[in-house]
Amino acid sequence: DYLAFFSSANALPGAAGQGNYAAGCAYQDALAARLRAEGVPAVTVSWGYWGEVGAVADDATRDRLARHGVR
Repeated sequence: DYLAFFSSANALPGAAGQGNYAAGCAYQDALAARLRAEGVPAVTVSWGYWGEVGAVADDATRDRLARHGVR
């Protein structure tokens, strides 16, 4: 009935050392938008950042994201 992709907020500002991951997320977002324009019920769920674990757990990454307006 519909198509759902799972992406990440990383598609927006990217992540140091993870250009391939950010590009993949951005591709999924663009593909879902294109499919919707063609009448296909597609959506992307872009998961946000987790502040305690993963790529955002260090201060340097949090500071970089804050410069992009991400809290």
